Amino acid sequence: MKKILQHFCGALCASALFAIMTLTFFDVIGRKAMSQSIPGAFEITELLMVIVIFSALPLVSQRGEHVVFDSLDH
Repeated sequence: MKKILQHFCGALCASALFAIMTLTFFDVIGRKAMSQSIPGAFEITELLMVIVIFSALPLVSQRGEHVVFDSLDH
């Protein structure tokens, strides 16, 4: 079951990240070549970033690879 969750979350995260990359690529090409960007590209990118963050969170939690920020500790 753990392996299935890892593959599902990893595939979801990777596909959302690839979708962000593809959307940004075509948005920039559309703006530069045809002077017309993709409507709602910024909002779609924001939603895809939520998917990337929350699909990678179980993988990070399971491996114990959290980011630690020690600004107040000596």
